[in-house]
Amino acid sequence: TDTSTNVQFQAVAALRGLATHQTIRMQLIREGTLEPLILAASTESVEVQREVSATLCNLALAEENKVTMARSGVLPALIGLAQSKDREREIHSVAALANIAEMVEGRTQRRMLEEGCLRPILNLAENPEAEVRREVARCLALFASKRDSQAALLRAGAVNQLVLFARDKEDAGVARYGSLGIGNLAVQSQNHQELFDTGAVMSLLPLATSDDLETRRCVAFGLNNIATNEANHRVCERMGVLRPLVQLLKDPDVDVHLQACFAIRQLSL
Repeated sequence: TDTSTNVQFQAVAALRGLATHQTIRMQLIREGTLEPLILAASTESVEVQREVSATLCNLALAEENKVTMARSGVLPALIGLAQSKDREREIHSVAALANIAEMVEGRTQRRMLEEGCLRPILNLAENPEAEVRREVARCLALFASKRDSQAALLRAGAVNQLVLFARDKEDAGVARYGSLGIGNLAVQSQNHQELFDTGAVMSLLPLATSDDLETRRCVAFGLNNIATNEANHRVCERMGVLRPLVQLLKDPDVDVHLQACFAIRQLSL
């Protein structure tokens, strides 16, 4: 909290380095690191803010830190950093939010939504930097993995953004997380109509031939979830879902093959 910018920068940079070590991350939180970091996030120094966002991102990697960070006042600081219009601060702050959102159990995601994290994240969805978009897509996919968070995503229009992510040609990671978000939403049958209406299901089909294995796994997962609902079978037939499923059935990866197999079996009933 020293007012000297150089001293503050050096101190936060040191914390950033320490936070790269898995065992030290938890100790830093226990020793009261968050409060001075939150204060430093409001400094006028861009360099200090960059170090703060990167440090918080590293600290949020520890499973034991996520709940504490969500409760401690870190979220407003990260929201502010995410709105900085600076590449480094945007990447690390959104990555930190995504890391915290990995805590699907409990009320962490609910707290994030209540504190207004979703809209600033969505505002970065069309960022020209692929790395920023990738972290936004990852964050949305994580929110989509928790049933209690899905309604907020639908109300905010996040499905349309996931569709755009799934169609992203520039970055494979963006498309991967976009397809994962769609697949996660497809777990709940009440979301299926929205996924058809927004073109989300259709956006998965070209990705069946993606060079990225994780993307193919997400596609197979999503299509299997859609196929479990008998009410979708006719529209799936009209959309030509069977062809990409057959392609996925031939995939050498066991997970992709099994998901495609289950989907085809459901559609044939």
